[in-house]
Amino acid sequence: STSAAPVGSSGPLDDSLKPQTSANGTGPSAPPGAPRAAAELPDELPKPPDEDLRSLRIASNSLGFELLANVSTTGNVALAPASAAFALGMTAFGARGESAVQMKKVLHFEGEDGARARAYAWVLRSWFSRPRAGIRIEFLQRIFAEGSLTLEPTFRELTRSRFAAELQEVPFVTAPEVVRALINNWAETVTQRRVSALLPAGSVTENTRLGLVSAFHFKAPWREPFSKAATLEGEFFVGGTDSVKVPLMHATGLFSHADGETATLLEVPYEGGEFAMGFVLPKEKNGLATVEAKLDATALEAWTRKLVVTRVALALPRWTFAPAVSQGLKEPLVKLGMASAFDPTKADFSGIVIGTEPLALGDLFQKLFVSIDELGTEAAVATAVTMVAAGAHESPALKTSFVVDRPFLFYVRDSLTGVLLLLGRITDPRR
Repeated sequence: STSAAPVGSSGPLDDSLKPQTSANGTGPSAPPGAPRAAAELPDELPKPPDEDLRSLRIASNSLGFELLANVSTTGNVALAPASAAFALGMTAFGARGESAVQMKKVLHFEGEDGARARAYAWVLRSWFSRPRAGIRIEFLQRIFAEGSLTLEPTFRELTRSRFAAELQEVPFVTAPEVVRALINNWAETVTQRRVSALLPAGSVTENTRLGLVSAFHFKAPWREPFSKAATLEGEFFVGGTDSVKVPLMHATGLFSHADGETATLLEVPYEGGEFAMGFVLPKEKNGLATVEAKLDATALEAWTRKLVVTRVALALPRWTFAPAVSQGLKEPLVKLGMASAFDPTKADFSGIVIGTEPLALGDLFQKLFVSIDELGTEAAVATAVTMVAAGAHESPALKTSFVVDRPFLFYVRDSLTGVLLLLGRITDPRR
């Protein structure tokens, strides 16, 4: 049997989460810096009810759309909704009081905590248990904790058994720069060296007490590769106005396609059909802002249900997104309504630690690498939450065209769970 308590309560999240940690909450640990396979999640995890999975999917995807709208309204932007949702989701299970109320609202938490924790675990497990058909995916979590902290046993067991988050004790107080380098090295290792310097200089200090880090690496070949001989220079309207020449990959074939009032949606499947990259193309060259204003997680979900396999002549830019610096997400999260968690005088994370100085969120950083070419997609993401002392079926259809020659939105979607791994905007594929 299970027992669940709402966010902010001091009761157990799930009767199956029996503490198996030592007195200081650490338990066994992997060698320092070594990624831990999320495949070590319990094998016996039953599939949660569809409503629990839908709740998690909408929550994670909604956070992605809201962060996208609040990070920047112009230029190339890419985020990893699932990575941010998992990192913040772990943290939220230790929030209490007003901090819990605000985090629950911003993260779109609904229902019981125990049910949500099991849904997180099942989604993670599904990414490692299904046949991959050439797809590589790693999605790992790790908690870096100041050695003097004692974690709440229930919180520690939750993060271990539902997020596969290994715990590593580190000397934040005495050697913050060493710890920053260690965390950055762990994230770089998980992401196959595609994401470096996740935590920028000055982001870890002697006041930092915890780092909750989520990282993933995704590499997938298209189900039908584009022919390199068919990649030709074509016109792209940067910002919806200025015409430039960019490499456009061409292919004619069967793609999932749906028309909308102001934009058209097309998904390109990866090998095996379990994941797909979607493209939201405005009908007007400068119409992206209008499309973004109307599109959210619920609207996208409804739209994807209307996808029909259609014969399409596709032209798609080849691009790489690799920003030099991490994206700070503290300001957007505060704007969305999570101010209490970042305020040292108001934050309450007493569900994370026992008998120590209070904690508050310090910042949240995310850094991505995304590359699209004729063979497929490679993406790498790392997200770090720092905590400081407080103080479809084929059918005949007419051939159509889908020429991506203007600013567009893109995403990578898990077809089974509906969770978005990536979400972004490209206004200039040359950058």
